[in-house]
Amino acid sequence: EKTMQPIIKPSVIILFICLLSSGEFRAQSEPVGEAEITPEYLHGDWCQRYTPPPEEGFPAPEEEVLNLTFRPDGKFLIGRLGSPLKEIGQWSLVEGKLRMTGNPVGGRPTPVRVSEDEFRFRFMGIDVHVHRGHCKGN
Repeated sequence: EKTMQPIIKPSVIILFICLLSSGEFRAQSEPVGEAEITPEYLHGDWCQRYTPPPEEGFPAPEEEVLNLTFRPDGKFLIGRLGSPLKEIGQWSLVEGKLRMTGNPVGGRPTPVRVSEDEFRFRFMGIDVHVHRGHCKGN
């Protein structure tokens, strides 16, 4: 008489349970787009692109391109493509919202992480795409 062998060995099941309880399995399988944006994630150079909404009676607006640098000391620099960066003010993440004091636009958008090198946010009806690294010429 033949005995049935288990399809999955008990040692594999125990390893799987340990990975789930430790968070290791979730951390590796979690889609990057759902990962949290942290201050460390924002540190460095970024290229921000957006197109303002059209205004009635005016030609279609061109895409706006800005270079940003979020420094670890809480300061941020900003500059239009082809212009030098200027230190504008302080930045921080508070309850998932990006605060940039000194920014003439102001506001507190909630950035959403798309990948390791991209995040997006919506501000005043405009979808803003931000990619890691400074913008290159048009």
